[in-house]
Amino acid sequence: MTKRLIMPGILSLALALSPISPVQIQASPEGNSSSLPMITRELTGQNDGLNRYRYVDASGKVVEISENSPSETKRKRTASLPPSFDARNENAVTGIKDQGETGACWAFGALKSLESSSMRKGLSSLESTDFSESHLAWYSYHGISDISHPLQGDSNRIVGYENTYNQGGNYMSAIATLANWWGAAKEEDAPFTGNTQGEVLQMEERMSSGDDSLRTKSEVHLTNAKNYDYADLTTKKQAIMENGSMDVSLYFSNRNVYEKDGEYSVYQNSRDEEDANHCVTIIGWDDDFSSFRTMPDKGKGAWLIANSYGTDWGNQGYYWVSYYDTSLCEFTTFEANAADNYDTNYSYDGSGYGSGLIGEGQDISIANIFTNASDSPQKISAAAIYTITDAQKYEISVYRNLQTKNPVDGDHVTKCTTQGTADYNGYHTIPLKESIIVAPGESFSITVKYICQNRTIYAPIEGEPTENNGLVLGSRAGQSFIYDDTTNQWRDSTRYTEQGLHQTYNLNNVCVKAFGTNVSQAEYDEQQKTHIPNTPTPGNNGGSSGGNSSTNQTSKRPVTKITLKAKKITIGKRESLEVAKCVTATPANTTEHLLFHSSKKSVANPDGRGGLIGKKTGTAKITISTPSGKAAPVTLKVTVKKAPSSVKAKAGKKTLKKGRTTKVKAVLPKNSASNIIAFHSSNKKIATVNSKGVVKAKKKGTVKIKVKTYNGKKGTVKIKVK
Repeated sequence: MTKRLIMPGILSLALALSPISPVQIQASPEGNSSSLPMITRELTGQNDGLNRYRYVDASGKVVEISENSPSETKRKRTASLPPSFDARNENAVTGIKDQGETGACWAFGALKSLESSSMRKGLSSLESTDFSESHLAWYSYHGISDISHPLQGDSNRIVGYENTYNQGGNYMSAIATLANWWGAAKEEDAPFTGNTQGEVLQMEERMSSGDDSLRTKSEVHLTNAKNYDYADLTTKKQAIMENGSMDVSLYFSNRNVYEKDGEYSVYQNSRDEEDANHCVTIIGWDDDFSSFRTMPDKGKGAWLIANSYGTDWGNQGYYWVSYYDTSLCEFTTFEANAADNYDTNYSYDGSGYGSGLIGEGQDISIANIFTNASDSPQKISAAAIYTITDAQKYEISVYRNLQTKNPVDGDHVTKCTTQGTADYNGYHTIPLKESIIVAPGESFSITVKYICQNRTIYAPIEGEPTENNGLVLGSRAGQSFIYDDTTNQWRDSTRYTEQGLHQTYNLNNVCVKAFGTNVSQAEYDEQQKTHIPNTPTPGNNGGSSGGNSSTNQTSKRPVTKITLKAKKITIGKRESLEVAKCVTATPANTTEHLLFHSSKKSVANPDGRGGLIGKKTGTAKITISTPSGKAAPVTLKVTVKKAPSSVKAKAGKKTLKKGRTTKVKAVLPKNSASNIIAFHSSNKKIATVNSKGVVKAKKKGTVKIKVKTYNGKKGTVKIKVK
């Protein structure tokens, strides 16, 4: 809540340019859709700096996640808990801070919990622990602009508030940013100054003009973030005692604050979780606390709260909130890990999740393909996932030496297969049962099976960006995959068919990370002496622990022919083109990568990830060849035009009868180009639109068809269905 308003690894060319097998990853043919239904995380409002969300299904119906989460997760509890606890007495919590004239309460609440964890784990002392809220808030809303970076474009959406520090956020915003290893930084590296609006603007100017290397400065890294909304009172207390403190959201108004004998307290039951407008930190409790203006019907007991309004507010910055305040929600602990524990964070989901695949009576499997782009062999020893419900069982598998754009078309390293249960919903770093060392340039996959357990389950994914989910996302084909157990196929998440519809969508990346540590060549060589690859199993479920052992090494398959799908292509300035759309290599199961040479690197140049970047207007010839020389080189002509300054949506027909179609075109200014045009329907129940702009009328009503260029320019046309 705003204080002043008291009343939010890179793919190798070898994989990026391998031809896409329709059997393995393309969307279902017309009339044969069998993919999973989805929920979407929808931004419902910003309450004084705290963003509020809900989940809706494809029909717009609100989905209550709590109904699908066990009422009480099993947890090994201590023999007994004390009737009161205060983390200050154990040097497990930092002092009171002041968010000033900003709405960045969510950053203060999350980082105080992370600071406590750092001290509890001995990673830092009370005197040295002070993490930067300015750093967390800034990088939550300012993604990476470098087109070659795996997380390029991923961030929360700027929503029109006066500056970054009033954009709003919540615990999910903090988790997604910290999980990227964007912090936690020292306070001195990015000081928070917000006592006046002038100071806030100065803080924003400092961050905007600074070097982007500040983004990854980290004293500690986030390893887990556990949400206890569905847990009982005792479980919450135990988690607070173990972690040192807990982030929480609630409804706050000075009018509800009661003061007696120097103690400040709040109890209200007229507001619920949807009205929560502030984020604070629980640092203790007292079962016997009873000094409220109105005594709760359920009795005594209160949480000890550290606020972020400075020491002049409340009892030197602290106050009490009844256990039974009806607005309390988003109980979350942030757990720290040493910043040097791993060297590489393999990741594509820079924004966390905005959607979830729904499993009704079936498991859900997702996967990411990564490539070791470092100069050193790397030990892959852990993965990270999100869960949306409590008590979610999972199985993680690893495949290496991948041969195609199929996450299981390689050696299944069965010794790495890891099974377990995530007791609480949130973000989880999971050590693999055994680690595996991958060579420089080697591609591997992490597959995750979310196990059904005879209830509705969800697999978090970035999902298709909408106006209401508060995310800006970027992804590429060949990175993330979703398993369809009806057709036994892995489908690329950027070309996915939603259940009941015959249209493909870009669901962006799935939320799976891997962590690597540099090791010596000698360690890699020692592993290879005992490594026996498993038979590739291209069609099986990524969560399977099967795979027959084989002593036959995979033979080399050089490219014998390169074929252009188009001899020339036009793109916009700073637009990135996926070259796999323009070229195929024969044979389909080749292990040889392709080489690129640009006649004018200043105009168009390979980006190192199987794509081309249009650098300035002009024309360049891209020669594509192979290291072996067994395939004749081919030449692709690339014309780069200006980036569109605007776009208009033009429909062939603006009125349709049910079942009829029309085509929407994107009209760009003269001498500009956008090779990639995205189409979106505001209401898929009235009319759908496919990736080529073909609109199909479904039922009576009016719908907006939106077009969007690669650089974010948007146009809209209304279609009426009679």
